[in-house]
Amino acid sequence: MSDDGDISIINSNEIARAFERKDMVYYAATSSRLGFKALSGLVEYTYFHPMMGPDSNADFTFYLIKFGVLYYMFSVPMKFRARVHKMVDAVKLRPVRGIPVMIGTDGEIHRFPGADQGVKNRNLFFIESIDTTIYNNDPDLNEIIRQREKHIIDAMLTHGSKINPQAVGEYLWRRQ
Repeated sequence: MSDDGDISIINSNEIARAFERKDMVYYAATSSRLGFKALSGLVEYTYFHPMMGPDSNADFTFYLIKFGVLYYMFSVPMKFRARVHKMVDAVKLRPVRGIPVMIGTDGEIHRFPGADQGVKNRNLFFIESIDTTIYNNDPDLNEIIRQREKHIIDAMLTHGSKINPQAVGEYLWRRQ
C-alpha cells in the first residue's frame, strides 16, 4: 500500500524471526480475503500516512508470503493493537489467533511459516470474514466487493486519513 514501496517479500526463516519481535503485532490473510486490502490501507493511511503521519510510515510494513497461495501481512508497533482491532471491527472483519495449515502434495501437513512463534508471543492475528454469505459462490457479488475495495483504496490515496472506517465497512459489504 505504501507510496514508498516498503513491501517485504520474505522466506520462512525471516517470517519466524519477524514474529520474535514482541514490540510488533502482525495481521495476515490470504490475498483473496475480501476486505483485507481495505483494512491494511486504512491502518496505514490513518496512522502511518507516508507524508502526513501522524506516526512514521517506517513503522508500517507490508509483507507478501507464499504459503500454498499468496498471503498478505502487515505489521505495526504493538501499541497500535487495540486501535487496529477497532478498525478490524469497523470494516466488519475479525482478528483470530490460529495457525493456517495446508496439506502438501506429499500428504504432509504444513503449518504457516513461523506462526508457532507468533501464537506463542500473542502478536499474530489472521483476519477472517464475519459475514460468510459472501462465500456462497457468488462471483458477481465477490467482484462487486473487489471493485469497492479498489474505490476505497483510491479514496485513501486521495484523501488520506479522512476516510471513516465505519463508512468503509458499510460501503464494502453493502448488498446491491
